[in-house]
Amino acid sequence: MSQLHTHTTRKYVDTIVFVSIALALGILCFAIPLINSTYISSDSFFGRNHQFFVGPAVNAALVLAAIKVRGWVKVISLVMLPSISSIALGLWFAVGGLPMLYMVPAIWLGNTALVLAFKFIYNQGIKKQEPAPLYKNEPTSKKLKHTELRYSIAAIIGIGAKVGIIFGVFIILRSFGVFPTPAATAMWTVMGINQLITATAGCIIAYGVVKTTHFIKSKKQVQV
Repeated sequence: MSQLHTHTTRKYVDTIVFVSIALALGILCFAIPLINSTYISSDSFFGRNHQFFVGPAVNAALVLAAIKVRGWVKVISLVMLPSISSIALGLWFAVGGLPMLYMVPAIWLGNTALVLAFKFIYNQGIKKQEPAPLYKNEPTSKKLKHTELRYSIAAIIGIGAKVGIIFGVFIILRSFGVFPTPAATAMWTVMGINQLITATAGCIIAYGVVKTTHFIKSKKQVQV
């Protein structure tokens, strides 16, 4: 009976986590860009720098999805959500312009690489919710260091893979003259250094969330 209760509770928590991240990504990737393009001047501070507000939050949500969400279908659906919103906004509302649509597959692949890095390096597998310690008999301090090291490695590899894929595809498409000169000049920064900054910031934000949840969980266990 207790096992059934535990299983039911875990499924309930997993569903809440999945829906919460999906809603957050929906707001970040669809609602905010639409509001920004419709109601906020492109010359305003937020209008000029919205990528640095939305990008880190999206990357943080993707990292948390990799760490907390179980099942390939749920994870891949969350990874595809930013790309789907880009297609919808580009086709229906002309947000970002047509050149951005060419980059949607690259962005999807880059986000997938980031998620897979955390799924298989930090979580050590798709079925595991929490990172397993490398050595079970080690003191808690050493287990914590191993966990932090695993997170750092996953972040470095994931960020490098994401930025490499997105910027690499942009360079290839640019060499074939896919993007007009004004768009190519602007996208050079957007698809390069900005991706590095937002992905790094997202991993830092996600790390803070993970540390906070682990701290709260440990406090509850001590009280019990």
